[in-house]
Amino acid sequence: MDKNSLEDIKRAYKEYYDSLTEIDKLEEAKKAYELHPLIKEYVKLTEKLNTDKTIVSRYGEGTESEIINRIVDGIGISPKGNVYFWLQTDMNFNSYANLDSGATIQKGNFLSVPIDTVKEFEENNIVLYPPSNVDSVEYFNKMKYLYFRMALESGLDKANEFIRNLKENNEQELKR
Repeated sequence: MDKNSLEDIKRAYKEYYDSLTEIDKLEEAKKAYELHPLIKEYVKLTEKLNTDKTIVSRYGEGTESEIINRIVDGIGISPKGNVYFWLQTDMNFNSYANLDSGATIQKGNFLSVPIDTVKEFEENNIVLYPPSNVDSVEYFNKMKYLYFRMALESGLDKANEFIRNLKENNEQELKR
């Protein structure tokens, strides 16, 4: 993901939460102005309220993780990096290892790697494995959320550092 994509995500994320806050304020103000003869102000507030409701409805309701995913999915991101999340080994399809690509953390692509080339693939890329007691898709979704949350709060460098730390911890865990 490049910095422009991150800025687009930040803008949309901020716009969403600013609109939620603004809707509450505008609803209260609208009630007060309905009783007041200043109809012009009432009309302006109604228009602003409708605009903010449109922004909020674009992403719907949900958890912060769901909202971030909807914002991310709605923005054209140019994937960068070589980070992959292992999901499962699929023996039904020519013994390929299904690896969720680093592009997926940013946009949603999957990659299948033949089992006989997995070791070479792991040497040339960052491949993260879920803890053994955790569903791999659930783990991926949580890491995706944490990655974007970190990018929004602290920038791409911190988000990428987070992934590197995950890789180091992952390697230690696999050696046990």
